[in-house]
Amino acid sequence: MKKTFAIFLALTAFAFISARAQEIDPEEPARDTVAVAEPAPAVEEPLPLYTEAPKEDKQIFNHIAAGIPIDFPILPDGIGIIEIATTCTPYLQFRLGYSLSLLDVMPGITINEISALASQVSPGTNIPTTLEFDETKIYIGDSKFEFGTNIGGLKLLMDVFPGKRTGFHFTFGAFVNPGNVDHIFEINGNLSGALKDAGFTPGKFNEVYFGFNDDDPKFRISPSKDGIISAGIVAWPVRPYVGIGFGRAVRPDKRVCVTFDMGAFFWGKPVLVGYDYSLDPNGTAVGFSPERVSQTNDLKGLATPLEILGKVSAYPVMKLNIFIRII
Repeated sequence: MKKTFAIFLALTAFAFISARAQEIDPEEPARDTVAVAEPAPAVEEPLPLYTEAPKEDKQIFNHIAAGIPIDFPILPDGIGIIEIATTCTPYLQFRLGYSLSLLDVMPGITINEISALASQVSPGTNIPTTLEFDETKIYIGDSKFEFGTNIGGLKLLMDVFPGKRTGFHFTFGAFVNPGNVDHIFEINGNLSGALKDAGFTPGKFNEVYFGFNDDDPKFRISPSKDGIISAGIVAWPVRPYVGIGFGRAVRPDKRVCVTFDMGAFFWGKPVLVGYDYSLDPNGTAVGFSPERVSQTNDLKGLATPLEILGKVSAYPVMKLNIFIRII
């Protein structure tokens, strides 16, 4: 009996071990061995909530534009040729321009006849107040007179913008005339032919005096030795400018820009002068003040216009500009 029971236990143990061996996966590593860990999958980093903004354009002289001024016929500051503009900051821009004066482009005009009292006297002669000028009628014929405003020239302007992107701006600057920088109006006439026909000596036309029935012997006008007579309206050589405008001459995000400006430049108190070439080949300015002219019989009619002219201390300007950005 004991023998039979021992065999039964042995068979039962063998059956249990066999069944257990069939449940175990032959590719599964033994429990008493160390398994090699598989690499963990890569963890993707989350995208940033914002992208880095591009560097701000400070606009410090890194943009340049060239422009063509379009002047209004009524209030021109000359015949616009070119303007160069550059940025300094988003709030500040500079412009440098050049304009021809109307004197450079106006054609000469012909005056058919002029009547004047004239006399030929040696240079340096003290003309007495009682000198009677020869009553000579001078026919100008084909002689030309050139006249026009001398308002053009160089200009330096500074545009100040209240905001970074606003087009409205205040403008400050100055105008400087070329040539006779203090003239705002000039008239030049070549009377050589007329003076020669009137019997005066060529090459000595500076000895010819035009009389104005003035009691002051120093108040006299003589042409140059070649017969050129000149007069002009004199004002400040450098004229400050103040104005407002709309638009930017230079914009980094645009190739073409349009601006409009309106303002005024100031030239002080204008004075009419003539030039006496009797002693100085470059001419000596003789001022035609309203007070002095009013005491001269032949020029009394100029007193009121000259008085009005002296009160005009500013000149208004309006213009349109078209700029093309180069850089």
